[in-house]
Amino acid sequence: LPDNQPTRIPVFSVPFNNLACCGDGLASVLLILQRAYEDVYGKEMTQLDLNRTLEIYAVLLAFNFLKIKSFSITSLPLGYGMSENIDGSVVPVPSPMTLKLLIDFPTCPGPMDANLVTPEALAILKLFSIIDRPNSLVIRSVSPAADNSRTVKIVSRLICGQEPKQEPLKVQEEASEKLWKTNLLTHMEANLDDTTAEALAFAIELLLNNGAVDSWVTPIVMKKGRAAHTLHCLCISDDKIVDKLLKQMFLHTTTLGIRIHRNIERASLKRSFLQVRSGFGDRTVGVKVGYMGEEVVSVKAEFDHCKAIALETGVPLKRIS
Repeated sequence: LPDNQPTRIPVFSVPFNNLACCGDGLASVLLILQRAYEDVYGKEMTQLDLNRTLEIYAVLLAFNFLKIKSFSITSLPLGYGMSENIDGSVVPVPSPMTLKLLIDFPTCPGPMDANLVTPEALAILKLFSIIDRPNSLVIRSVSPAADNSRTVKIVSRLICGQEPKQEPLKVQEEASEKLWKTNLLTHMEANLDDTTAEALAFAIELLLNNGAVDSWVTPIVMKKGRAAHTLHCLCISDDKIVDKLLKQMFLHTTTLGIRIHRNIERASLKRSFLQVRSGFGDRTVGVKVGYMGEEVVSVKAEFDHCKAIALETGVPLKRIS
């Protein structure tokens, strides 16, 4: 389901003369049933019970209202015994048409003497994408339906929901040592063969100021031997931030297309930022410290702080840093 959908499924009351408003969906279901009937019996299906047609119509209306994108289903149970066929004849369960439409669907033995899967239901399912059952689901609405005409109720349940949104910075620490953390990022890149070094530097600065985790440029050679550059942008996997950075890349570079690579896994060390007295007057320098576990493995002074002290005091930059 998309976001912000209602959690209550409405009751529809639609006159039969408005049946055509269901459009291509109903026509497609009827065409699937017609072709299956012809394949099984070698003749054209000349009629379909009015109640069956209205049931198909109501289901399609409900699915359209809920804006369902895809289905995951359990194995379909094969009942046994005898049942009324789509044309009114009495046939063994599963009926020949049901078996024809069950091709490519997962099945399991049925628990009772009953027709548990109908050709109409299978024809409707064939209109939608069937996906693997999600590992987790946030349930938004439920619609139970029961056939009360039987001694044992036959219940079909429609459970609508959304897969939980993945936290972009959720830490996946190593189970043993926990020496670093990993998180999922999005990588965007664009090839540029008609820009200047100044424009590239400005683009990197803009991206970093608008939420990029990192941005950089690599030299490449394009067709006809043209020297060019690839502008890279790395950010957390958040749609709003990705869209914001894409906008900056399109506005401030000459590219007409940007490649997007999602779910890029990055390992990173724990880090801290300290203010250290420089030893050159009262000026302090920011220092970034990287840790592997509890061990300090990286220490680096902030370049801009060292540069400011070097300009002010005349002390060489390398000595300050």
